[in-house]
Amino acid sequence: CLDIIADCGSDQVCMTVEVTSNVVCDTVTLYPGLNLISFDVQPGDPSLESIFADQILDGSLNAIFGRGPTGGIVIFDPLLIPFPGLNTLTEVEPGRGYYVRIYTSADTTDLIVCGDPIDPNLKVALNATWNIVGYIPQVSTTPEIYFEDLYGPPVPPVDILQIARGFTGGTSGTFQFFDPVLAPFPGLNTLTSIDNGFGYELRVNQAVSEGGWLIDPNGDEKVFQPFVSDQYTVVAATSNLSDKYVGELVSILTPNGKIVGEMEILPGGLLKTCPIYGDDTYSKQKGV
Repeated sequence: CLDIIADCGSDQVCMTVEVTSNVVCDTVTLYPGLNLISFDVQPGDPSLESIFADQILDGSLNAIFGRGPTGGIVIFDPLLIPFPGLNTLTEVEPGRGYYVRIYTSADTTDLIVCGDPIDPNLKVALNATWNIVGYIPQVSTTPEIYFEDLYGPPVPPVDILQIARGFTGGTSGTFQFFDPVLAPFPGLNTLTSIDNGFGYELRVNQAVSEGGWLIDPNGDEKVFQPFVSDQYTVVAATSNLSDKYVGELVSILTPNGKIVGEMEILPGGLLKTCPIYGDDTYSKQKGV
């Protein structure tokens, strides 16, 4: 109640205000094996330890993979939780997608995540190589519509998108592909629907700003990443290096001296998780 006091007297006004929570819950179906997922809510605690607490507890979560700011692989491995700094992926970001590998005898597992709804119009910024994006709207659409800002008929034509792929999920799941070059030929592309709850891996040839996926004139990569591809192995290591070297980098070299990765030195001589990339399927660039 509000007490109003003035020279001529006083009065009291009382009002009842009903506060409605904006929190909603999103259910994502996980299949045994590999899944490519996204969320349409942002939880109050976005840490992967919190979101996948049940799967970590029962031992069914094998690993979660994402793409970092330069397109490189980042990883969350439950076995690395006791070693702070080794996991390079620690929380979810709105509008991003993630590979989740589950080991379970159940046909499906419902992952329920509650939080603030994400703007269905959000399209995250893309770096000039590999990205994993989510699809937030409830109503499905087609790749031709969803990716129309990244390729298409304007003059001159837009040719930013090189490939998009989804994954149906599970041990028998398959990758589905959308190649803009094949768009005029119905039936050749196997990725034909973009759906809520799934993630999609894109390769683009230049950085794109958040929003309507317009070209970012200042989209140069901020961190030097000589090579990123869709084929990779993730490694972590220990060393006898003292803590005075914490924060410095250890290079991974091939027998002929080519640098193929860098691992940050952590306290206790631990070396931060690092991906090593093989040949890129689409650009034909050579890796290890």
